[in-house]
Amino acid sequence: MRKSIERSSATDSLPARRDLLQNYFKALNVVESRFPISSDKDHVNSVTFTWHDAFKNKNKASQQNIHLEKVAILFNLGAVHSQIGLTFERSTVEGRRQPSHSFIAVAGAFLFEG
Repeated sequence: MRKSIERSSATDSLPARRDLLQNYFKALNVVESRFPISSDKDHVNSVTFTWHDAFKNKNKASQQNIHLEKVAILFNLGAVHSQIGLTFERSTVEGRRQPSHSFIAVAGAFLFEG
């Protein structure tokens, strides 16, 4: 699943990216409940999560901590929801209602991070 996220590109549909991120986040929660992942000796410590800086691609963060992975996924999920919210035509009542749901989802993703 993570490889699919890494290979995700701008040509993928926004709902497809959203669904992929949501499914991966759910899978991380299941894995975390069964196998604690951290650098502690009592936890699974052979898994390292690496993320590259969005603005300076040479910078990256790598940790043996599932929380880094989950927060990064939530951040990206919020970003995708905001992009979805911008795609609606806002000249009608329905067109203003739909993006509001996307922006509420953004707030939910960012609130869940904290």
